[in-house]
Amino acid sequence: MNSINQVKRSKNGLNVTYVDDDGNDMTMKGVAPIHSDLANAFASLLPYFAILTEQKEAAALDMENPQSFANIKMLDKLTITGVRLTSTEDGFKCCISGKRRTDDNKEYAFSAPAVDVGVMSSYVYAPELRALVEDVLNEADLYVTQRKTAAPDGPAKETKPPFGDD
Repeated sequence: MNSINQVKRSKNGLNVTYVDDDGNDMTMKGVAPIHSDLANAFASLLPYFAILTEQKEAAALDMENPQSFANIKMLDKLTITGVRLTSTEDGFKCCISGKRRTDDNKEYAFSAPAVDVGVMSSYVYAPELRALVEDVLNEADLYVTQRKTAAPDGPAKETKPPFGDD
């Protein structure tokens, strides 16, 4: 794949929008469950999503150790559902989407404002967020090109790509 523009979790798998080698906009709607590496890559965005969307938990987050157990526990009502990218001169802007589950188990979807995470960005967490978004993109690429998915009945599996040389 040449350039991924959007990665979005679906009920059954993953939807990936990208530009192929010929410049065509392509959307792949995956039905296979996502691999735990991709689920973890999405989860690693939670502290930044909470800050960008000004969630009540954001003020108490330990950003010296954003993946700490305390942070993850505090953010257990939030879920990342997708990442959308737009190119800039020195990198890209990203918009993270997610959901919040309320105490009565209703879910509300919302998105963070697009934030510049390019090399020259003034956003304080730009380098960390850029690396984490690139992890999501890399795992999404493996989902599409290498069929890196979760086995329906247990451990993760990797299979041959649906198209390509055998």
